[in-house]
Amino acid sequence: MNEPDGESFGSVLRFFRRREWGMTQAKLAKKLGVHVNSVGLWERGEGVPDSHEYLVTNGASTGRQKSFGG
Repeated sequence: MNEPDGESFGSVLRFFRRREWGMTQAKLAKKLGVHVNSVGLWERGEGVPDSHEYLVTNGASTGRQKSFGG
């Protein structure tokens, strides 16, 4: 699998978490400062992260791969 299954936020998140960043849901949740259940909800399409949470955590990073991988 070289790219996300679909265009949904959840499928893209799951792809990068597993393939690009090599993280578990728990590790990503800790890095984001959210509950592990939140990551699962986002990946299943049952919610999306608050934009404020994302911007604070990532400092408006310049690229998807650089957000957590480096």
